[in-house]
Amino acid sequence: MESSVIQTPPQDTIVRELALPLFQTKGWLRFLGIMSILSAILLLVSTVGIGIVYAWLPIWVGIILFQAAGAMEAAYGSGDKLQLVSANSKLKTYFIIQGVTTLIGLILGAIGLFLAGAGVVDEDAPHQRRADGEELRPVLPGGVVLLDQFHPGVVHQGGGLQRVVRSLALEDARRDTAQPLVDQGQERLVRRLVPL
Repeated sequence: MESSVIQTPPQDTIVRELALPLFQTKGWLRFLGIMSILSAILLLVSTVGIGIVYAWLPIWVGIILFQAAGAMEAAYGSGDKLQLVSANSKLKTYFIIQGVTTLIGLILGAIGLFLAGAGVVDEDAPHQRRADGEELRPVLPGGVVLLDQFHPGVVHQGGGLQRVVRSLALEDARRDTAQPLVDQGQERLVRRLVPL
């Protein structure tokens, strides 16, 4: 009887086979690392340094992704088990950070919705000081017509409208004499044809 011996491939071959899928995504890992660091820089620039409270997190994530890509490339190239473990450890840290920040965002969003639904956020907040004002009556009592209160003398004051027309005609004549060279007399002729 022959005994069948199972041959195991060398360790570096196993490491390469395990590292291959992540090795093929090393470019995406680096791209996400760059984008994460750039978003942190934009946050810092746009908030004039105040964003440092939050900006360290995307920078850290970007560095972790770069390190994971480098370790994955080394694990695939050399077949080193420790490099593969290091790359997977970096990816584990990345996913934990992403999971925690997602949970924090969901919790803060739920709290915001709860507070808005509970009425803590008041849409009429600027009007709170005027909320205790007293009711005033209308300016004019309802149903009162003031037709008898007009002063007919204001309109009919001895031809006041005709005096305005005369003063406008004098104003027009003064303006025409001030610009004799520009006018050349043609507008005066037209204006005399139009009755005032």
